Amino acid sequence: MSEPEFTQPHPLVGDTWIADGDSDFSMVHTYRIAETTRAANGIKVIARLVHNSLGQPGMSGAQPLDVLTMQHLLNAAECLGEYIFDQMEEMRDSASRYSNYQKQQGAAHG
Repeated sequence: MSEPEFTQPHPLVGDTWIADGDSDFSMVHTYRIAETTRAANGIKVIARLVHNSLGQPGMSGAQPLDVLTMQHLLNAAECLGEYIFDQMEEMRDSASRYSNYQKQQGAAHG
């Protein structure tokens, strides 16, 4: 059989967050996972508030949120998204440091 002409995965299915040499499994601080979970839940709550406000007149006849309130809610969701990104970067850095430590220990003892 001949080798395929391409060596890179399709951009929509390739994992661009994994660098060459990254281990499949690693350790991250549990509190970072908890922080990310709380931020994701915050985004879900904000999305539900905006969704309910947009649908309120048709569903319950209640007054929808004003534009300024909606803008603040969406800004909060954006801030939480940035926070999640920062947490993920910290987890990747921590995992990379741990992986490098393991490699150094293996080289020193192997």
